[in-house]
Amino acid sequence: MKNVKALKDVCDAVGVETDANKLVGFVLADVYRKRWEPSEIGLRLAPKKRLAVYEKLGIVPGGAMVEIVDALVKCSFML
Repeated sequence: MKNVKALKDVCDAVGVETDANKLVGFVLADVYRKRWEPSEIGLRLAPKKRLAVYEKLGIVPGGAMVEIVDALVKCSFML
């Protein structure tokens, strides 16, 4: 890792111990969360105003992979 400060900043932002392997594990686990499981990264990094909107609407993004697949499927008319 060339930029240890950047690693520390990212780990601090998402609440993970300052360790590249633990950060990678946390990110991969979050990317592959199910649709109904809230994204930890999204909840930890979203601005407070955005979190209030999520709460008001009763929505929270799931894992990134599911969100991308859902968006593609819902926008595809040739299926």
